[in-house]
Order: sequence, then C-alpha cells, then structure tokens
Amino acid sequence: MATNQPNRTTTTSTTGYARPTVYDYDATMMITPTDRVRWAPILAGLFTVLASLIFFAVLGFALGLESYDPNAANNQNFGFGAGIYGIIAGLISFALGGFIAAKTAAVTGAGNAVLQSGMVWIVTIVLIVNFIGTGIGTILNVAGSAAATAVDVAGTVVGDAAGAVADDPNLQATAEGAAEDAAPAIQATAQALPGEVQQQIEDLTPEQIDQATSDVANAAWWTLLGLGVTAAATLLGGLLGMRRNAVDIAADPRVATN
Repeated sequence: MATNQPNRTTTTSTTGYARPTVYDYDATMMITPTDRVRWAPILAGLFTVLASLIFFAVLGFALGLESYDPNAANNQNFGFGAGIYGIIAGLISFALGGFIAAKTAAVTGAGNAVLQSGMVWIVTIVLIVNFIGTGIGTILNVAGSAAATAVDVAGTVVGDAAGAVADDPNLQATAEGAAEDAAPAIQATAQALPGEVQQQIEDLTPEQIDQATSDVANAAWWTLLGLGVTAAATLLGGLLGMRRNAVDIAADPRVATN
C-alpha cells in the first residue's frame, strides 16, 4: 500500500520562515495483487450463472406448459419462440455472472473486470460440458446394467429350459429337430449381414455424404457462434460491473497545531 500525502506550508508573521510540513489527508492507493485471478468473485459469478440458468429453465418450462396447445396449428412457431427464449435466458445468465464477478472483485479497472468475467465463462463452459458428458455416461451405464440384467434372466430361463429338455426325451428330439431346421437360416443370415451393411454403405450417394457433412459442419459453426455470443455477454456484464474507484481517500485525523 502506498500513500501520497500532499504538503501544506504556512509562514509565521514573526519569524518569516516556513513552518514544518503537516498533512491535510492521506491518499491510499490500492495496489493490484500479484495474483490477478481471484477465485472468490469467479465462484460468485459461476454460481450466479448456474442459478440464473436454473431459474430461467424452470420459468420457461412453466410458461411453456401453460401456453402449449397440442391442437394448435402453430406449434412450429411455439418451438421457435422456445428457442429464442432459451437464447435470451442464456445471455442474461452469463451477463449476470460476469457482472457479479467484476462487482465483487477486490481489484479495479477494465482489465481486471474482463479477466474475472472471462474466467467465469471459461469455468462455466467446462462444467456444462462435464455435466453433459456425465449425463450421457450415466444413461449408457443404466442401459448397460439393464442389458446385463436381461442377459442374466435370459440365461436362467435358458438353463431351466435346457434342464427340462434333458429330462424329457420327446422334448430333446423336438429341440434337435428345430435346431437342425433353424441352422441353415441362421447361417444364411450371418453370411448376408456383412454384405448388407457393405451394400448400404456403397449405396450412399455423394449428395447424401455431402448433406451429412454439411449438417455436422453447420452444427459445429452454430455451437461456436453460441460460445462466442455467451462469452461476449459475460465480458459485457463484467464491464458493466467494473469497479471504477481506483483511489480511496480517507480524511487524516491529525490537525495542524501552531
């Protein structure tokens, strides 16, 4: 912390020389910390973004269910309106997060506001991607567990059936005949399956491949645009919440004496 203490001198009428310096006030300069990334305001901005997203999602869900009419002819417009609402809600949420991060930071100035709000955007995007990946992984784990359970049940049923067939000669003969009859069909299907897959791949036209490539590219460009717009909203919120008082002046309690 550095101080700047303006001087005030006076001249006495008897001696004609300058009196010693006294101080009217102290100007306290706030020195920017070495660690310019302040995690407390960044976390405050992060939780502000997440809480705002949850709030707007619940609000949109309630409004959408209340206004949705399955018999209406303009359901396409309803979906368009829901998309516009989601975009606006996301921009407001990120802007609020950047505003809170800059407003609660101990450091001041536009550079620090941009830094803190930018870190809010970075951490939020990483968490959202992680949540999405975790959700997909959870769904796949549940599906895998269900499939494993089905296989176990099927194995138990097949084992019981095999035991019953082994104990009954008539059922054993019937099963052997059915197996012999089904074997050619199963073998033909197994041989034809790779060929069918290969044929479907070969049947793809260049136009279909170009269309699929174009769809993926458009999705990537729209995702990139969304990231850029949300980043801009976060930085704008940080600039709006920027602390501008770089110098805090406190009155000095000392009084000059003769």
